[in-house]
Amino acid sequence: MRLRCALLVLVTLLDACSRSKPPPAADRARDAGATATATATGSAATPTDRPAPGAADAGASVMSTAALPTSGAATLEPTGGTIAIAGATLSVPAGALSAPVAMTVSSKPPSLDPLAALVEPEYLERLRAEITPLRLIELGPDGQTFAHPATVTLEIRADELPPGKTLADVAAVVISKDGAVDDVPVTVVGNRLSIEVPHYSMLLTAVAVGAMALVGGMAILLRGSADPMMRRDCAKWLNPASPRVQELAADAERFKIDAATGEIHLDLGRPAVGRDVKVGAHALPADKVIEHPEGDCVNFSTMYGSLLLARGYPVRLVAGTAEYRRGQKTYKGFHQWAETVVDGKPYYVDTFDPDHTRLVPMAEATRDLSLGRNRMCGKNPDGSTVGPAKYDPSWFDKLVTDSAALVARYKELQEEARAQQALCAGGSDAACNLRHQIYVEAMELRRKLNAMGVDPTK
Repeated sequence: MRLRCALLVLVTLLDACSRSKPPPAADRARDAGATATATATGSAATPTDRPAPGAADAGASVMSTAALPTSGAATLEPTGGTIAIAGATLSVPAGALSAPVAMTVSSKPPSLDPLAALVEPEYLERLRAEITPLRLIELGPDGQTFAHPATVTLEIRADELPPGKTLADVAAVVISKDGAVDDVPVTVVGNRLSIEVPHYSMLLTAVAVGAMALVGGMAILLRGSADPMMRRDCAKWLNPASPRVQELAADAERFKIDAATGEIHLDLGRPAVGRDVKVGAHALPADKVIEHPEGDCVNFSTMYGSLLLARGYPVRLVAGTAEYRRGQKTYKGFHQWAETVVDGKPYYVDTFDPDHTRLVPMAEATRDLSLGRNRMCGKNPDGSTVGPAKYDPSWFDKLVTDSAALVARYKELQEEARAQQALCAGGSDAACNLRHQIYVEAMELRRKLNAMGVDPTK
C-alpha cells in the first residue's frame, strides 16, 4: 500500500463521514425531553416539547429556518435548548452546561478568511483555488466547552454544491481564536448536515472542488501543518541522538545513501508500510517508527530526517502540498517531507512510497511534484534548531556548493519573480512584496555564483 498521507485517490472528500452513525450529541438531544428554544430576535428562551432540529432522524419532517434572521442569541440553561437562525440550528443537550450561559449564533459570508492568521499567504491562495467554503458560523462565547457535544444542523441546497459533489463530500472544522483547527463529525440527514461541536469557535463547512483531497480530515489541509509542525518544540521530533537512530545510522549495510542515483536503502527488518493514521499518531518519535515502520508522511519524514541528521546532514521538515501521479491516478493535497543537503546539493527526500525512498534534486521535485511549501522546522548537525516558521526557500543556499544546483535554483527564482510580477501588475500588493523578496534572494545567489566563476544568466 502506498503512503497516501493527505494524498488520497481523488473523487470524494471524507467519504467515511457519509457512512458514520448519527452523532451521540444528536441522540442525547433527542432524548432530552422538553428543551428551550430561542428565536433569532434574542427573546427569552421558552419551553417546547418538539425535538431539537439538529437531532431529527433521517427522513423526519423538520421546520425550515430559511426565513429567520442570520444571527441569534439566548441564555441556555443546564436543561438544554436551541437557537435557530437562517439555515442553521444550534442544539445543546441536557447536561452539557453546568450553569446558564449567554450564547450567540451568527452566520457569516462563507470564506476561508479565518485561516489568514494561521497559514502563509501563498498557501492560502492555493487553498482558495481548491476549496469551496459553504457555511461559516460564528459561535459565542469563544472557547465555551460542553460536557456533552452540542449539535449544529445546517440546511444546504443541492444547487449550492459544486458540480458533481453531494452532501457526503462536505467536511467541517472548528477554528479557534488561539489558532487551533479541528475536525468535527458530520452526519448527512436528508438535505441537512448534523455537525457535532465539542466547543465554541468558528464553524466552517467546505468541499473540495479541484483535485485536492486529504487524509486525517479537512483540518490538517486547511492549517497546512500536521500537529508536530504547529508546536514550538517541533524540531525535537528530529532526534539523531536516539540510541536506535544512532545504531541504524552507523550501520553502513542497513542504511545506505547513493547521492549519484538518489537511492536510499534502509533495512528495518521488514518493509515500511504507508497507512493513514489518526491525528495523534503523527507525533511519534523516530525510534518508534523504526521499531514499527508503519505510518504516514509525517512519521516517515521524521524518521528519515533523524537518520540523515545522524549522518551529519542538515534537515528541514516541510509542510505544504504536493501532487503525485501514479498511472491513471492522481494524489494531491497536504504532504509533509524532509529536505536536506548532501555533498553540496539540495534534495527533496521522497517518502511517498516509504519502502522505496529516494533523494530528488530540489528543483526537479519542486517542478514535477508542484510542491507548495507552507511551514518548516529543522535541525542542523551541530544541534541548532530552526522554526517552526514560514518556509524559507533560501535555507540551503549557504550550504550548497554545487554550481549546477545553484544555477537551477537561480532560474527557479527567476520564474517565480516573473509570476509574481504578473500578479503585482494586476494590483496585488502581496505579490509586489514577494517579488521584491525573490529579487533580493536571486541577486545574493547570483553574487555567490559569480564568486565561483559562474554566470547563471548564460
